[in-house]
Amino acid sequence: LAAPSALWWLAVRFVLAVVGIGAVALIAALVRVQCTTSSIHRTAAIIGAVFFSIQTTVLDGIVWPMLF
Repeated sequence: LAAPSALWWLAVRFVLAVVGIGAVALIAALVRVQCTTSSIHRTAAIIGAVFFSIQTTVLDGIVWPMLF
């Protein structure tokens, strides 16, 4: 890891991008699901997914690879 190759760098970027896309897809799935229980649980799940998505798309997908 001291001197990563171009292939290794691309692989890491690809995996982090896929995780970020998956996090955004999770938000979309939570927004579309029909909830039969209290809406507070659905709202809490969406808020949590948004924070997770911010962490995975911005920090893991953009900031961390620049430092790698």
